[in-house]
Amino acid sequence: MSERISRDIESDHLLDSINDTARKLGVCRRTVNKLLSSGDLHGVKIGRRHLIPVSETSAFIQRQLDRAAQS
Repeated sequence: MSERISRDIESDHLLDSINDTARKLGVCRRTVNKLLSSGDLHGVKIGRRHLIPVSETSAFIQRQLDRAAQS
């Protein structure tokens, strides 16, 4: 992934909420939940909250870019 994309997404914290991840990806909260359920996006559950590692959001974007490049 380009450094610019990585820097734009990653910040000083390690985990994002579903809402924050949806905002970063430009999708709705329901889409993020579907991605988590399907295993396309990986997250952790802490207490009652589902959180997505910032690095996983970057990795997900890179996987999508790689798939698009192969098509």
